[in-house]
Amino acid sequence: RRVHRGLRFSGARQAEPVDVLFSNIKHAVFQPVSNEIIVCIHFHLKHPILIGKKKTQDVQFYREVANATDDLDQRRGGRGYDPDEMLEEQREREMKAKLNAEFKKFVEVVAKESGIEFDVPYRELRFFGVPQRSNVEILPTDNCLVQLVEWPPFVLTLEDIEVVSFERVSHGLRNFDMIFVFKDYTKAVRRIDSVPIECLDMLKKWLTELEIVWYEGKQNLNWANILKTINGDIPDFIEQGGFSSFLGEDEGEGDSEEDEEDEEYNESDDDGSDYSGSDDSDSDESLAEESSDESFREVSSDESEGMDWDEMERRAKEDDEGSESEEEEKSKRKRKRK
Repeated sequence: RRVHRGLRFSGARQAEPVDVLFSNIKHAVFQPVSNEIIVCIHFHLKHPILIGKKKTQDVQFYREVANATDDLDQRRGGRGYDPDEMLEEQREREMKAKLNAEFKKFVEVVAKESGIEFDVPYRELRFFGVPQRSNVEILPTDNCLVQLVEWPPFVLTLEDIEVVSFERVSHGLRNFDMIFVFKDYTKAVRRIDSVPIECLDMLKKWLTELEIVWYEGKQNLNWANILKTINGDIPDFIEQGGFSSFLGEDEGEGDSEEDEEDEEYNESDDDGSDYSGSDDSDSDESLAEESSDESFREVSSDESEGMDWDEMERRAKEDDEGSESEEEEKSKRKRKRK
């Protein structure tokens, strides 16, 4: 129920009521049920409160729509059509719609009286990863990144993030890790491991739209040591260029490798040009030889034009006799060899 400064929850199994002050709410998230098993309203608090004997910074009000162990695919058992199952699925859809409407109405009333803005997750930006122990569906909102179905929940405030480092991004790997570095360097980084590589471009685009700087690398970094070094001399860290001085080094190495490949390619081109130059010189020489032969043929033809008919006939006869004598000598040599 509502109180003038916050919300009070009391239940049959709750020994003491739970009070949530509006002033202590950092994030309020309304997650309608879609493919999940619950519909929930989640409050991420600025300061922990006591529930029973435990401190907690997350308070959640939810209703289950289906049992976590209820597998519709298993219940179908390969049967093409079952009227009972069809009716049960219809009832489940109606229950989801009813609970979504009831929770939405409550959210609108609280938002109106308290001025709290409730975030609703963007399902089109959802992705899977391991923020804590298991692989879960993670959903971005306007102000945070959340996982609210499994407990403990994961809530990350986006405005507290300075940079995001995509690590283990390499050709052939199917997953990568996502590390969130806070603006407060005394805080340990938060990470989401084993994110499918297919989500990389989508996440880069999303972070760019939020104006959050991101880097990409092939290796996992030791962030405990990095933050320790940064906190040792923050002015020097800023003077050296901040995170850009060491993040994204793999990209720089890649660029240098490409430059080396380009240099090698240019060298091979130079060698090729030398080789083609020799071909050109050879071709020039052959052209020069052809031109000299042509000039010789031209001179010979000029000489032949200056001869009279008798002289030409005499020379032709001498050439015929010379060729015949050469053929006779060749035949004699062959007979001797035999």
